[in-house]
Amino acid sequence: MARSHAIKDYRNFGIMAHIDAGKTTTTKLVKSMMALPLWIG
Repeated sequence: MARSHAIKDYRNFGIMAHIDAGKTTTTKLVKSMMALPLWIG
């Protein structure tokens, strides 16, 4: 499968925190601010 974007355009980030610290909530907020579908990631 061909890539739709060049590798230099990709950005990866990670969130590490304690249990019940709001990781999922933060991730959903960031994805909604970026206008990404919630099913991605």
